[in-house]
Amino acid sequence: MRERPTLLGALTLCALWPVAGGALSVLLTVYAFQTFGAGQVGVGVLYGSLGTGYVIGGLLARTGTAAAASHGPRLAAGCYVAEGALYALASQAPGLGAAGTLLATGSACAAVGNAGQILSMLAAGAALSVVDARLCGLVAGVFLTVTSLLVLLGTRATAAAPPPEHRGAD
Repeated sequence: MRERPTLLGALTLCALWPVAGGALSVLLTVYAFQTFGAGQVGVGVLYGSLGTGYVIGGLLARTGTAAAASHGPRLAAGCYVAEGALYALASQAPGLGAAGTLLATGSACAAVGNAGQILSMLAAGAALSVVDARLCGLVAGVFLTVTSLLVLLGTRATAAAPPPEHRGAD
């Protein structure tokens, strides 16, 4: 593993990202009802913001295929960093409109970075029974940002390192 830091980075991201990534899906309803007092309309606005961002991000990813091919893991890691930071900011937004805008931008980054969120939905649901929704969202966003930065640093170290020696039979 030490000889292949890119693989280690990818495995680390796959293992750690789901811990926080899906928390957002659980938190949107809590934000809509408890944080912003917007009820079902707020739920629709927040989920609609995510959907809009995913569509925009998908279109951006499609048009940026050449850039994605040439920048690969760095582009994905950068998108994950931006996604986490935007979700953390959304958890602290002063109003529904600001939260929706931040969520749309974050989900656009997620679509470009091809992020998935299933496992962390369960963890977020459990966490909400003991932790405030805003704190849970902030921690999830910061965690996404930190794990993504670690992967980004790993890919940069790999690009700068000389290729490993081939150890074949002589």
